[in-house]
Amino acid sequence: MLRMIRSQLVHRASRTLALFLGMLVATTAFTVLTGASDTSRLVVRGEVAKNFRPAYDILVRPSGAATKLEQTQGLVRESYLSGQSGGITMAQYERIKALEGVDIAAPAAIIGYAMQIVHVPVDLSRYAGAPGSGRKVLRVDVARKVDSGLTTVPGEHTFFVYVTDDKITLVPADGQGLPNPYGPTEVVGGKKVTLCPWDSTETTTAGDSVINGPFSEYVRTETTCWQRGKVGVVQGRLNPEKGKDVTVQIPLSLPYLVAAVDPAAEAELVGLDGAVTEGRYLEDAEPWKAVAGPFGDGGGTDGPSLQEKQVPILMASRTFATGSDEITVSDLGAAGVTAMTKNLPPAELRPALLAQKGREIGSTSITGQQAFERLPGIEPPGTQTEGEFDYFGDLWTASPPTITPKGPRSVAVQAKQLDPTTLDYSSFSSLFQPLSETLDVPFRDLEHHGGNNQGKKGDPFFKIPRWEVVGRFDPLKVDQGKDLAAVPLSLYRPSSLTGADAAALAALKDGTLAPNGSMLGYAQEPPMMLTSIAAMDAFTAKDAYPTMAKAAKAPIGSIRVRVDGVVGIDPISRERVRKVAQSITDSTGLDVDIVVGSSPTPVEVALPAGKFGRPALNLDEGWVLKGVGVALLQAVDRKSMVLFGLILVVCSLFLANAASAAVRSRRTELGVLAALGWSRRMVFRAVLGELALTGLLAGLAGAALSWPIAALAGIQLSPWRALLAIPAAVVLAVLAGLWPARVAARSHPADAVRPHVTAPKRPTRLRSLRGMAWSNLRRVPGRALLGVVSLAVGVAALTVLLGITQAFRGAAVGTLLGDAITLQVRGVDYVAVIATIALGALATADVLYLGVRERAGEYSTLRALGWTERALSRVVTWEGLTIGVLGALTGAAIGVAVTAVFAADLPPGLVTAGAVAAGIGILVTLLALLVPVTAMRRLPTAALLAEEE
Repeated sequence: MLRMIRSQLVHRASRTLALFLGMLVATTAFTVLTGASDTSRLVVRGEVAKNFRPAYDILVRPSGAATKLEQTQGLVRESYLSGQSGGITMAQYERIKALEGVDIAAPAAIIGYAMQIVHVPVDLSRYAGAPGSGRKVLRVDVARKVDSGLTTVPGEHTFFVYVTDDKITLVPADGQGLPNPYGPTEVVGGKKVTLCPWDSTETTTAGDSVINGPFSEYVRTETTCWQRGKVGVVQGRLNPEKGKDVTVQIPLSLPYLVAAVDPAAEAELVGLDGAVTEGRYLEDAEPWKAVAGPFGDGGGTDGPSLQEKQVPILMASRTFATGSDEITVSDLGAAGVTAMTKNLPPAELRPALLAQKGREIGSTSITGQQAFERLPGIEPPGTQTEGEFDYFGDLWTASPPTITPKGPRSVAVQAKQLDPTTLDYSSFSSLFQPLSETLDVPFRDLEHHGGNNQGKKGDPFFKIPRWEVVGRFDPLKVDQGKDLAAVPLSLYRPSSLTGADAAALAALKDGTLAPNGSMLGYAQEPPMMLTSIAAMDAFTAKDAYPTMAKAAKAPIGSIRVRVDGVVGIDPISRERVRKVAQSITDSTGLDVDIVVGSSPTPVEVALPAGKFGRPALNLDEGWVLKGVGVALLQAVDRKSMVLFGLILVVCSLFLANAASAAVRSRRTELGVLAALGWSRRMVFRAVLGELALTGLLAGLAGAALSWPIAALAGIQLSPWRALLAIPAAVVLAVLAGLWPARVAARSHPADAVRPHVTAPKRPTRLRSLRGMAWSNLRRVPGRALLGVVSLAVGVAALTVLLGITQAFRGAAVGTLLGDAITLQVRGVDYVAVIATIALGALATADVLYLGVRERAGEYSTLRALGWTERALSRVVTWEGLTIGVLGALTGAAIGVAVTAVFAADLPPGLVTAGAVAAGIGILVTLLALLVPVTAMRRLPTAALLAEEE
């Protein structure tokens, strides 16, 4: 039997070669594609494992803090902390710390915004004129430019700088005997004139926003007088400026968010102690300390001075707020000099000067970083420049923005109404002036907490705390974990707001919408000042800030929890995290989010237009999608299972088709063997033996080829997997050959003379070549059906592959982790697609080629009767196209149905994927027609007609 099998393979070399090549392609494809599936799975599992655990595992927030969108779509807003002022009690925090399985519980308490004023000098010497050039009045207009240059708010400040060569006489430094209004004097035209006048009676209407409001002309306008090269004095000041050069001091009242943390927990959770760049880190549970203060006892007596509560502050070394003060210098000419030397009272001088626009002579700017760098650093308290304080003064707390869902991962921000009285400072109103972008469209409600700066007789402490900068830290050096698994770290990072559409990208110039100086804006800076939880009661103590009573009861806004032990992607680790989260919920009733296995994902935020130039913008904000890691693992497991089954089915059917074709081509021979007395078992063994031996040879060749092919495709293929191609080829060949061998074993002696085609029941008149092609297919229904099935299998395989790949990417794309993974496995998907198409093309070409070979006599007869080559080619083309259309449409429909079942979902665009696969199937059929058409044209007509005789 073995000798006969070997003889058949040798003497039927063309058919053996065709069968061998088919098995080789199927075996190599099976080996490489299963390796691709494993590579894809390993890539996903490795990437997920590497990025599975973020900086913390569980986020705890006050009950009701999660928005509707977060609850329904499994999201956590990136900047959740900026508007979360309290809600968790100290008792709840202590319960969470004590729970079994909790390794770190890091609280964060937002105390509020504190105004910190700095003065940035701007030298105007080059505009002041040379000595001897006479009197001059310069107008200095300051406008705020923020929001990546989209917003320009005029009227931040206006300075009028008077410069003269004549002597300026200052008021007495002791302030005794001052007139009202008062100011430095100059003799002009023989008359003594008061320059840069100050009228203390203007402040008697306290509470009148026209005068004392933070954006009033009174507050935002200032005059300065200079004698060239000698002296300068600012309106209302008794002491002259320190320098002799003509200068204005631009004030910026910067709102900085103050937060309290547990220093030990922050150091362990995110390495905050390692981010300190100057000074020292906060000590564990470091409290405020009592220091001697400069004020009296508050009771109106000359008793001992009150002590002050000095709070340790770790200050950020950089600001994330952008924006600048755009400064324009103009010369008001004679009209300005006339107004300044007219001896007008302040209430008349201001409008007279403001009415003069003058001639622009120069410009400059001050950046937010320049202002930030002038904040008091690590120096002893009280060493700041004049007018700058190390007291917290009043505080403000802002609400979260009102966000309404628009669709999946899409929200709209609602504008608020600004109550200007919330911006009034209870004291030092001329020193603390909110930046003018605060007047833009607000997105948060603001609550003002006036500080109690009145001590009581016998009370040892001044109520408002002061701050002591003990160190600076760089927020960018804080460990936020893996980028692909980053979770909200609102204590150290602002939201990233980038353009979500072409209009926003163009407006932002492909940049970001960074925070500005408004406490009411959507984008907010993280806390710039950190203190310890132990020192927090300096703010929440009775009478310090009376309106902060609610915060005193539940001061903590969030708690970040890390679970004890190593947390990985395995089910046991995930269950351990879930149990801790459940324990927190049961014991506290707080909102709990499991963020382990999460990854950043863009949420589209629709931001309304501003008042000062910023257009409406659609922005992408990096929220966090929970459970991405688990979803990716489940998706890749489904993908691997479906892909493995798909490859097995495609390769088996391809081999079955090749084996069936081999049996069909030997129909006459098998009939002769049956006539000679061969039993069915002998025929079955002979045919199956030939297929098994061919499969063994194809397996050896496939093992040798799969290794370099996998290497070129970037697929990890171990030597053992490559060697598995040998037994896999034999098994696949035997399985695929069972049915053809059984059909061969049932051969009858009459098959030796029976035609390959089925006679029609009645004659049919053919009116076209297309009709003839359809008639030919009906005469050989088995072969036609085999062609349709072969192509349908390939198209179905391609549809399923596209569908499951799309389903996998649907579970992955949209997060940083998912995007990174899909980029890595995409090449593997392409290999699978190309191999699947190749199998379909070979199967289709094989069917059509065998059709031409079996009907060679018919084509020779038609050619002898005068049919042209073009006509014969069109008949073959119509046959192939009919098979192609039926197979492609059937395969696409089957592929869509199979994908919907195995992917456990109907991925968006699946029907489109089916249509694409069907189109590719038809195209492949057209390309495959080159083989049978070429074979038909090469038929030896004379020899074939002689055989028919």
